Formats: sequence, C-alpha cells, structure tokens
Amino acid sequence: MSSRAPIPLLASPSDPCAATGARVLTEPPAIGGRIKERPEDFFVEEIPLAEPSGTGAFLHVFLEKTGMSTSETVDLLAQKLGVSRGDISYAGMKDKQAVTRQVLSIEAPLIDPARVRELEDDRLRVLWADRHPEKLKRGQLAGNRFAIKIRGVDASAAPAAYRALRELERRGVPNRFGVQRFGARRNNHEVGARLLLGDAEGAIAHIVAPYDGVGEHLADAGARARFAAGDLRGALKEFPRASRAERRVVEALLDGAGPRDALDWIDETQHRFWLSAVQSAVFNHVLEARVRDQTFDVLLEGDIALRHTRDRTRRDPLAVDAEVLADPDLPRRLEEFELSPTGPMWGPGMVRAAGAVGDAEAAALRAVGLTLGDLERYDAVHGDDLIRGSRRELRVPVREATVEGGADEIGPYVLCAFTLPSGAFATVVMDEIMRPAEGAA
Repeated sequence: MSSRAPIPLLASPSDPCAATGARVLTEPPAIGGRIKERPEDFFVEEIPLAEPSGTGAFLHVFLEKTGMSTSETVDLLAQKLGVSRGDISYAGMKDKQAVTRQVLSIEAPLIDPARVRELEDDRLRVLWADRHPEKLKRGQLAGNRFAIKIRGVDASAAPAAYRALRELERRGVPNRFGVQRFGARRNNHEVGARLLLGDAEGAIAHIVAPYDGVGEHLADAGARARFAAGDLRGALKEFPRASRAERRVVEALLDGAGPRDALDWIDETQHRFWLSAVQSAVFNHVLEARVRDQTFDVLLEGDIALRHTRDRTRRDPLAVDAEVLADPDLPRRLEEFELSPTGPMWGPGMVRAAGAVGDAEAAALRAVGLTLGDLERYDAVHGDDLIRGSRRELRVPVREATVEGGADEIGPYVLCAFTLPSGAFATVVMDEIMRPAEGAA
C-alpha cells in the first residue's frame, strides 16, 4: 500500500483529534471520574423539531435502543421491514455505548405503522411510529437531552459538578467534535484526506491497516493483522459484520478490483463521514486556538457569526466588521446566545472569514496537508455536495442543567443531565467537568 506520510494529527497523544488541553474552566476543581462504563450510564434522547402529521409516504419511528449504533439500527430495521438501507434516514448519529432514543424515517408508503410498533428485539423497542410527508434530514433536530453518570467519584462531588455546569451555561461549551467522530483508530480524518487527494491506496491503508496502539482490543484486530499479512480471505472471514467498510474493501480486492474501484464499493454515507472527519479535525484545530486565547465566545473582526435557532439547517451568516462590533447591543446578543462566532467546515461553498481570522482558518487547512484547491478539484469530479462546506458555531449553549449524587448496585456516581443543540457532543461537556487537575498525569 501507499508509503506516503500520514496526515498530521491535530491533538495531544493522550486524546488524539479532540482537545489539545485548552479548557474553558479552571474553577471549580475537576472532579475526575469515568463515563460510559456501561450503556445504561449514558442516556440520550433526541428532541424532534416537529411531531409527525399522521399522513404521508414516510414513517417516522421513535425508538429506544441499548448498545446499538445508528448504522446497526438501520440494518436491523431494513431487514425486519424488507426495505433497503437507502430508504431509511435519520437526523444524527448516536453513540453505541449508550441507551439512546432516536427518530428515524422510512420511505414505506405501504407499510402499516402498527407493524412497526410491534417490532421486537433484545436491544430495541419502538416507542411510537406515525406517518409524515417528509423524510428526516441530517441536522433536523431541536437538540438532544442527556443524562450521564460519572463513575469513580464520590457523590459529594456533585456540588462542584453543578457549579461547573452553571459556568458552562453562562459562557457556552466549546463546540468541539468528540473523539467518536474520528473512529476507533482515531484516523477517520486521515482516510478523508486521502480521498480528497485522490490517494486511493493511502485511503485503503488507513481503512484496513492494523491497529498501532489505539483500539488494539477491538474485535476486528485479528482481521486487520491478516490483511496486513496478505491473507485477504482470512481477513474477510474475521471482520465482523459491523465492519462494513472494511469488508467491502476486502471483497472488492478479492474480486480483482484496484484500489480506486474498491473504494467505490463503499456506500456514500461512509464516504461522507470520512470527509466530514477531515472538516472536523480542521475545525477542532481552529477552535482550540480560540479557547486558548479565550476568544471562542466573543466576536473578532473578520469572523463569520451565526444566529442560534432551533432549526440549525436554516440560518444566515453574519460577516463581522467594525460596524457590527460597534453595536451597543452586541454584548447582550452574545450573552443571550443570539449570536456566536463560527469556525470552518472547509469546502468550496463555505463562507470564508476575513483578515487574521481567515488567515488562521486557511493555515489550519494546510496543517492537514490540504488546500482549498484540493477540495475544489474533488468537488468538481464528485459533486453531490459531498464536500461543499459550511460554518459551525465555536460554542453552543447548555440548557436545563441538573446534577445529583447517588449510589446504585454498581457504586457511587454523580449524574449530570442537560440539553444541547443538535450536532454538539456531550462528551465535551463532561470533559470540562471531569478535566484532569492541573499537574495531573
């Protein structure tokens, strides 16, 4: 496979591709602890933008699942209802190591909603199903509610956690992409960068290569080792069904396809995810600099601001110039989360920042070995808005925050509950509360 150097990681060795150590909070003291020790410790429920109307060609299904990824849920529904994966859509991906309540839409004009309500599975139950004239689109959510138990701490840490959450309510949470965006090997952005550069061999190397210190305990480690040894048939036998992209690549290579054709065997949704991971890595890089400078919650000349709305798919950007900064009402608008500065989700269609802000965003793109020209060439060949680009708020509001301490059959815990807008990562909120104390290893 390709011998080209890897795309640089944009973070510390302890937490690749996520925070580089910059934090909003220094007080109250960190409480430490652990999350996601079992699915029941991490609960998330989607808040839909609107209820289904009761008529239409699409079935909107609200379900609760335990220990299932969104992709696995789509597979299960497609199998049980006799539809294709492409007939099923959703507003956002949800954690696998969690109990999640999520809405999916199914293009199924002939399926009785009662049949869907009666679906049964050990890890899934349908809460309601009804018809609607439109399918769900990505980001089409009002937000998500979370209830997360921190383990390895005493219940007496609850007041410190509550004070931390109240400060985050006031300033907002850095809208950082969590490590789950970058995959078990923390290299999804490297795959995406190879795709953008037209380096099919390099992309496949990062998709199927063995683990090198991150994720070595996972179920597909043996399959990756067989692939590296040239045993494609053995690798295909060992890759679990959940390793869909890896299996498709190996199947294509066994069928005689070259690297470029093998990538075409992988569905478009996965390609989009890899490309989004590149954008996410660059965004995190820009955001970390703004958090270190404590400018993630203020506007700078040259910034592009966005108005916070329930429907994040319908917002107009605001170019920040001297006139905007001179507005006497600006401090209130920032304090009340009417406006927030944004960072780049790079692509040819992205609204670009100006001045020093724009220069810093372009430098972050170059830091992952890419230029705007690379993105434009990919877009010209592939189109279909795969890498068009957008703006993302540097901060998001935390709402309805509550904290309580307690104990159950597992032991003591601190339970943090709060609401975030669609697209924000609860793990980033928890990182601010649990952050390592200064000087800790």
